Amino acid sequence: MWEWKDFFDKKYREPALSNTQGTGKWKPGDPFDNVQNDYYWTSSAFPDPTGRFNNAYCVHLFYGVQHHKEQALSLFVWPVRDNF
Repeated sequence: MWEWKDFFDKKYREPALSNTQGTGKWKPGDPFDNVQNDYYWTSSAFPDPTGRFNNAYCVHLFYGVQHHKEQALSLFVWPVRDNF
């Protein structure tokens, strides 16, 4: 989940992203395009009740909340990295 911590901002909706300066709501091209108000995978696995890691965390950008879903599902991806 850490790779998403600086991206989403729960103050905003549709999507829950701030602008480049962090002073307002994101708008197309600021700095990203084609952002979907949908689920995006994170790189963090989430154990199911049996202890297997068949699930992973995801972020829903409409509200900026985290969930976990089965990794077999098709969700959006947004390549990011931490401490580059």
